[in-house]
Amino acid sequence: AVVNTCGFVEAAKKDSVDALLEANDLKGHGRTQAVVAVGCMAERYGKELADALPEADGVLGFDDYADISDRLQTILSG
Repeated sequence: AVVNTCGFVEAAKKDSVDALLEANDLKGHGRTQAVVAVGCMAERYGKELADALPEADGVLGFDDYADISDRLQTILSG
């Protein structure tokens, strides 16, 4: 599951984290293979987000967008 996040509006940041956790629940039930954060929160917080939210299998910033297909394949490959 690719979750588009917001990193500026407090309520939207909370919604983004909630969406990532919900996607992780889907992964736990075999309904998705991985959880990947993209968007402003992923760009703004990057490694900090990855460290704080181990449920996300990947955190992709704007620099990753040009190669997003390859990045997602790498994440899915483990």
